[in-house]
Amino acid sequence: YMSVLDYCEAGGFGLNLYTTDDPTKLEVKAEINAGGSYIAPKYTVNIDEWVHCVFTFDGEKLCLYINGELVDTVTTDKNLKLPDFGSNMRMMCIGSGAGKNSVSKDGFTGLLAICNIFSDAVTSEDVAKMYEANAKK
Repeated sequence: YMSVLDYCEAGGFGLNLYTTDDPTKLEVKAEINAGGSYIAPKYTVNIDEWVHCVFTFDGEKLCLYINGELVDTVTTDKNLKLPDFGSNMRMMCIGSGAGKNSVSKDGFTGLLAICNIFSDAVTSEDVAKMYEANAKK
């Protein structure tokens, strides 16, 4: 797999791409650690095709949007478990996986146009507006 956005080390969240049986497609997974287990809505995309990908978590629902449309949702009654690095530095990586104090070797191979991170969950209307604005660029 390849990490596009990663804040996972025994907790946290990430956006990852996985190979499929079809060499022309990749599976997008928005993964969060909820109560000690990872949950992930997913969607299959074509290789070499630009997609606008957003995932949100409001404390109960983890939603994955592709090109402004909701494509998968996973619900949980567990809290988001953040990484526990003790006294080690916490890392969030864009374009690679994150380890305790290093960047992992599962980096993203491709082009990333825009990366936004928000402190609050955005609505489906917000996602549609972001897609519309970014699709014009």
